[in-house]
Amino acid sequence: MIDLLHTINSIIDKLAAREQPQELSPQHIWRPELEDQIEQLQGLLQTTNEKQTTAVLTLIAALHLRNDSLHTSHSYAQQIEHDQTGAYWHGIMHRMEEDYWNAKYWFRRAGNHPVAAVIAKRAAQYMLGKNIPDLLKHMNQYGSEQDAQNLPVENHSSQNVITSFDPAFSRVLQSYTSGNWNSSSFTDLVEMYTGSTQATSATLFGESKQLLCTLLTDLQQIEIIALFEFTLKQLQWNE
Repeated sequence: MIDLLHTINSIIDKLAAREQPQELSPQHIWRPELEDQIEQLQGLLQTTNEKQTTAVLTLIAALHLRNDSLHTSHSYAQQIEHDQTGAYWHGIMHRMEEDYWNAKYWFRRAGNHPVAAVIAKRAAQYMLGKNIPDLLKHMNQYGSEQDAQNLPVENHSSQNVITSFDPAFSRVLQSYTSGNWNSSSFTDLVEMYTGSTQATSATLFGESKQLLCTLLTDLQQIEIIALFEFTLKQLQWNE
């Protein structure tokens, strides 16, 4: 048991050392050598305690996801579909796979998760610290200019097809500055951003495109870290 706890801490330290936040849609496992170390944690499953088993499976799913091993994370998330936290990780995994409908289904299954309040507070602090209202003002101004020029924009896979700069994008971001975090609405933002072609993104977001990429990846990281902290606490409580 002591060796496995040491392994958990070692894995967490390595994941925390990542220089850049996880991409919105990672295409490759970050550090393949961590996969075997994470799998060793199955040794913690040698218990008859159902809550403990769920907590361990949730931790393994979370660690694989943080290592960008989405397929393996999914295999564990499917074993904890009954659990609120497991459903939340399941939703994040599908969002990273760009399976947005499925992501929102699992976020609905997660319901009003206790960690949402933590994410909302941290996201609001981040948004205000980055002076996001000025970015939103720039986006709205750019969108108005594009509308005036009547520039064509390609359709993309989102159900909410954008034909010019969509003010709904900035409205949702603005709501986060007020502490109104919602994982499903964030999924919509990611879909708007990643679901468009490069040319379409440039037309939609203009000079703000790179800033928005940073913003969305940082918000995703805030969500992941907060949920991971909650997951660890669940493991400690279910002894």
